[in-house]
Amino acid sequence: MKPKKHITSKIKASLTKEEVLDFSFCAIKDMEHVLETMSNKEDVIADEDNQPRKLEKSHSRSLLLNNNALVEIVHLPITLSAVLVNPCLLAWLDLSFNRIMLLPKEVFQPLTSLKILYLHGNNIDRIETVYNLRVLNRSLLKLTLHGNPIKDVKNYRLVLISIMNQVKEIDFSVVSETERTMSSALIKSRKGT
Repeated sequence: MKPKKHITSKIKASLTKEEVLDFSFCAIKDMEHVLETMSNKEDVIADEDNQPRKLEKSHSRSLLLNNNALVEIVHLPITLSAVLVNPCLLAWLDLSFNRIMLLPKEVFQPLTSLKILYLHGNNIDRIETVYNLRVLNRSLLKLTLHGNPIKDVKNYRLVLISIMNQVKEIDFSVVSETERTMSSALIKSRKGT
């Protein structure tokens, strides 16, 4: 069976045609800082022609908060409500290369349309915290967690597949049917059945 490479490219193509709310490389330390940055930065929102627009609540379905200094994201829903017209339609969230350790369930529960979640390059060190992402199992297609301390967990990828069983790609690699089978076998062996 051939890997389905087109899944991600179709998602990205449809998302990048829309405006992207980009707060990457802004030295953001907390969610309140996002709002301050937004009020100080006229070019945060760029349309498909890459033209800066005046700041207002965005219709964007893509939010980039990568390469900052975020430690916690518990106030992300409040921030999303302040910057997005309809936060539940957010489809792509990039939180990579921050200092995030915990993934509170309450943060992700309202994100019912989220398809891509980048969390690579953070400080997530407990696989148990990834269980909170299960609230995204119906919508999420692509997840990255490499570059976190949890990468050292035995059978890391298979464990992630068992937790996030609907995800099509993990760490920029398509999840194969063989991996799904191996993941199921791993879960059964841990349960003793």
